Amino acid sequence: MKVALLGDIAFFGKFCLSNNPNAFEVFRDVKSYLSRFDFVVANLEAPFVVKGNKTVGHKSAYIFSDGINVELLKFIGVNVVNLSNNHIYDYGDAGLENTIKTLDENNIQWFGVKGKSLLIDSGGKVALHGYCAYNTNSLGLKKDNGVNPLRIHDVENTLKENHDAGFYNIVSIHSGDEQVNYPSVEDIKLARHLACVCPFTYYGHHPHVAQGIEFYKNSLIAYSLGNFCFDDVFDPNGNLLVKQSANNKTSFILEVEIFDCELARYDFTSIYTNDDKIHICDKIENEKIHKYSRALHVNQKEYLSFRKELLSKAICNRNSNRSFKWFINRIRISTLIRLLLVFKNKYLQKKYVTKYLSI
Repeated sequence: MKVALLGDIAFFGKFCLSNNPNAFEVFRDVKSYLSRFDFVVANLEAPFVVKGNKTVGHKSAYIFSDGINVELLKFIGVNVVNLSNNHIYDYGDAGLENTIKTLDENNIQWFGVKGKSLLIDSGGKVALHGYCAYNTNSLGLKKDNGVNPLRIHDVENTLKENHDAGFYNIVSIHSGDEQVNYPSVEDIKLARHLACVCPFTYYGHHPHVAQGIEFYKNSLIAYSLGNFCFDDVFDPNGNLLVKQSANNKTSFILEVEIFDCELARYDFTSIYTNDDKIHICDKIENEKIHKYSRALHVNQKEYLSFRKELLSKAICNRNSNRSFKWFINRIRISTLIRLLLVFKNKYLQKKYVTKYLSI
């Protein structure tokens, strides 16, 4: 069984058919490349919503996609999506239910919400799971009827159960810091901790940039695949929040081949998105991923230095167009509620993940 794992997908802006009738052309080359795989799995980050669906909670940015864009998923060849991420619940239960309804009507399988995993027994036995970390400040993190929360004991039990049943586990983890090419020490320890449970494949989302790959205790770990397609992000008032950089536009497809319920082979293919289309890159572009991968094995002091430099740069870039007046104008009750949510989620992340990793 050949499986292609993709990064973050959000069909809005120039990637929305309502805005860009030629959007199919953006994906034509990558569609051809993905046609060689039995399953193409994507992280669907923008929910499919309809008129009347309303935003929930208090966030600085909400994203959504028109239902017509499911045609792009089918065109690309995506037949499975992970829904466990920090935007799929932006429009609450109504948005989530409409997303599931749209996927079901178009024969696209899903996992990562409502406690659901996806078991595939066709040309091999594979179990797909998705979890969203509290550190992403997601809404709707509810164990049985919302977005699957990342709780380390739940993941351990699920891996063991499916491994003992003869399935090979592939797990999507939505976690980390945005715009940083080196995963946090906590994310590294989490992935390696889970690799001690049983052999599996870990692939990450949320940073929106590519991070390194390693093979640890017979497990494949790809910390972040980056963006597959994602446009600039604006707040509800139309103010630019995130401008997509060259780093955001560089991603990779993680390719795994499962034989006899084991990982038989893996590889990755770099992609780059410009205004016209997603390009399949030559092997030279893969050196960036190799660079991030090598950094995972330097001493911790040196690694933290690499990471601190990139994190500082990301914060500076984010704040470069945000004056003191910009911050003052955004202070309102909803801002305070968002801050309270951050503190709550820090507590929950520590309770369900950090304290088990000896950090």
